[in-house]
This record gives sequence, structure tokens and C-alpha cells, in this order.
Amino acid sequence: MIHPGPAGFAALACGLVLIFALSLMQGAQHIPAARLLETLVAPDGSREYLILSGIRLPRALTGMLAAKLTMAAAAAMLSREISG
Repeated sequence: MIHPGPAGFAALACGLVLIFALSLMQGAQHIPAARLLETLVAPDGSREYLILSGIRLPRALTGMLAAKLTMAAAAAMLSREISG
């Protein structure tokens, strides 16, 4: 089995953060990266904040949770097949 090491895990974590940020920015109303960070750090009740907190953030977090649960199920199935 190949292990990626610390540099590989750091690259994967950076990729995950980038994809997560892109999923928060993209939609019917584009939210620029600077405005995204500003809205998440200091909520101001603006339209962008309502979109992020009500729609995009829950959707992105649910997607990440579903992916993690799918990976855990696949790992459990593989370990069961390997152990016999």
C-alpha cells in the first residue's frame, strides 16, 4: 500500500479547502473570494450573507459529510473483504 506522507496530506487538505471555497462562491449569484471571506468573518446581514448561511454553506457541509460517510462505508466493505 502506498502512503502519501505529510506533503501529500497537506496537498489534499489544500485541495479540499480550495474546492470548498469554490463551491461557496459559485451559484446563480457569484460571490467574489474577498467578499466571501469578509462575509464569513464578519456577518453583516447582507444578501450575500443570507445566501451563504442559508443555502451554500449547509449544502457544502452536507456534501462533505456525505463524501466522508461514503468513504467510511467503502473502507469498511474493503476491510471486510480482506479479512475474509
